[in-house]
Amino acid sequence: MKELTAEETLRALAIEKEIIEMLGQDTNHRVNFNYHNDFGNVQLNIETINPRYNQMFLFFTAVGVTKLDVLNKALEYTRHYRDQSDSYTIQWTPLGEKEVRTSYFHGRSIEEALEKFRYGRDRNKTTVFLVSLNPKA
Repeated sequence: MKELTAEETLRALAIEKEIIEMLGQDTNHRVNFNYHNDFGNVQLNIETINPRYNQMFLFFTAVGVTKLDVLNKALEYTRHYRDQSDSYTIQWTPLGEKEVRTSYFHGRSIEEALEKFRYGRDRNKTTVFLVSLNPKA
């Protein structure tokens, strides 16, 4: 990843802060910005951590040529994702536990919502009981 100038670093931090504030409007989830080099490009996975379950989920992935490029894509997505995707409820439990947990995801399809849910976890260690499309408000 190319080093950012001081001005670019300040801009990147401001965009991250704006995204965190937008995501924190209705939850107390923590947000992690996970950057990777991806064959000469920059990949950003924005991860949310649910404090109640202490579980990490994928919010959004962007690929671009620079860190600022992916952050601007993420900011644009975050501003409009509720209008451009559907809301899904997923009821699930980790292997060996009995309490059914409920999590909410946005996606263009059930498959995308499940991908966000399954991000970083072993499919064999989680049981999904229900995936449902939520009514539009």
